[in-house]
Amino acid sequence: LFDRMSAAALCNPPSSFSGQAIGVIVNAYVRKGKVDDQLFTFISKTVQSLPPHAFDAQNIALVTNAFAKAEIFDEGLFSYMAKVALEVPVRESDSQNVAVIINAYAKADMLEGEPAT
Repeated sequence: LFDRMSAAALCNPPSSFSGQAIGVIVNAYVRKGKVDDQLFTFISKTVQSLPPHAFDAQNIALVTNAFAKAEIFDEGLFSYMAKVALEVPVRESDSQNVAVIINAYAKADMLEGEPAT
């Protein structure tokens, strides 16, 4: 099922994905230990092609956490998502999402989307 859904996702144009769909997809694959390099590369490029308003704090948390758990420390993705996170109004970022986002960046050893030195 996961292989078939990966193939199906890859057949869709990036513009057909929402921030929520991306977050759910990558978390499902990571949860089951099915990290498909081709799918995650496609998702990373898709994320970076979407406008910041396509993501809310929960979507940012889901995506960054999934990539961190999968140990895919894609600098382009983490840098873009940091910029997106900074555009989310503070009042829309609940404590759970803040915790997950910060934890993902800590796992990725990134500060502000850039590798920590």
